Amino acid sequence: MNVLADDFVRAARETLAELQRPKALRLAWHQQARPEQLPPAGDWRTWYLRGGRGAGKTRAGAETLADWIVGSPPLDDGSPGEWAICAPTFGDARSVCAEGPSGLIKALGGMRKTGGLVEVWNRSEGVIRLASGAAIYLDGANDGAFRIQGHNLRGLWADEVGLWEKWDAAWNESIRFAVRMAPSRIVATGTPKMAHPLVAQLLASPSVVETHMRTIDNAANLDPAALEDLLATYGGTTLGRQELDGEFIEALEGEILKRADWRYYPVAWSFYSTNPDGPGYANLPRFDQIVNSWDTAVKDKTTADYYAGQVWGCKGADRYLLRIFHDHSGFEQAKNAIRELAVWSQQTWPHCPTRIIVEAAGIGPDIAKQLEREIQGLRTVASKGDKVQRVWAASPALESHNCFLPGQARGDLTGYESTQTPTRVQAFVEECAMFRADMKHTHDDQVDAWAQMVNWVRSRQVGGRVAMPDLGARVPMAGESERQSYAY
Repeated sequence: MNVLADDFVRAARETLAELQRPKALRLAWHQQARPEQLPPAGDWRTWYLRGGRGAGKTRAGAETLADWIVGSPPLDDGSPGEWAICAPTFGDARSVCAEGPSGLIKALGGMRKTGGLVEVWNRSEGVIRLASGAAIYLDGANDGAFRIQGHNLRGLWADEVGLWEKWDAAWNESIRFAVRMAPSRIVATGTPKMAHPLVAQLLASPSVVETHMRTIDNAANLDPAALEDLLATYGGTTLGRQELDGEFIEALEGEILKRADWRYYPVAWSFYSTNPDGPGYANLPRFDQIVNSWDTAVKDKTTADYYAGQVWGCKGADRYLLRIFHDHSGFEQAKNAIRELAVWSQQTWPHCPTRIIVEAAGIGPDIAKQLEREIQGLRTVASKGDKVQRVWAASPALESHNCFLPGQARGDLTGYESTQTPTRVQAFVEECAMFRADMKHTHDDQVDAWAQMVNWVRSRQVGGRVAMPDLGARVPMAGESERQSYAY
């Protein structure tokens, strides 16, 4: 009797543990997930979770589907129903969404024989079956996801939707009609790709709720050195905004400042030179004046916000970008940056007048007041007109190809060569290109600093002053031509 009792108790405990296993798995995920990785509250049909690479999108998609499978009550016929995963290709669905380290099989605890919930994993057919009787079917969007059309799905995970080629057939013909049984929900995940129609459709749909994540949000689970390298290389660039920040770049270019209108000079002549002998400043024109232009943050001395500063060398109608500052900074950090660039300008071109103009808005006047007795040539500049009017007023300087940047143009002059142009310069060009007259853009701090410089210099009509950088180079004698070789 004692043996039978012991066997009964053991079996009861095993049964209880098996019943509690799904809840334990789901609880573990909810305890470690970031808030943005969990489904939003409310009555919605589709949740679009967009984010940067490595932000935790795949894990969130797999765990959300697992939540639905485990937590949804049986259908009227008593069955747990059918579910699905759709990735760009069937291979992606199998190797990443099902078997991957952040995939569904792991979210379900693995195979049943090792304590998980998965009874059968048919890899060739792409079907996962649970001990509860639930079935999950895998499909590829680039085939139109036609294989799931014959199923009555309760929910679906659509992964990397920004990479779907046959997105219209997969989403509008297959998925939306197939997901029709309660709870009838879809979680779509992925890094949004520039101008992808399905991403645009999801963001515009009133039946879709959206969550946004950045790569840096998942820093605790990423290699610090790799993350630092990615941010340093791509931060602020169009590619970085898309791949790291998860930003959907809807318009390829605004209507005012065009990529093709910028002109370039060799990086070796600039602050961003990697030449072991140092920058070749002596190759630049003899500037009339150096202008440091600053766009400051809102009037808040405690929080960090974007500050944009640029150093420009002016020669006649031409403007040469010499150095850029664009970063999240507090009041003191911004003040130090203004001081540093002013000193650098004055020491590099000691015989050329350096003028520092700070926008007379936000905390600009406060910074100027603290630095005016320390830095010669510093002044505040009041803006005239709204932001779009100021940019329009400055745009002729760009359209006439009078603005030069360190870097190299593409052979067809449609933009910059990314491998030969500093990332900070790329970020500046992209921000200008994305500036829109309807103000439907993300950032414009650097645009403001550039427009302020162009408009202020034009209003001053400064000209005729000549100076060379103090680098020990021979100053050309009267009659000798200036060296002006640029990379177009």
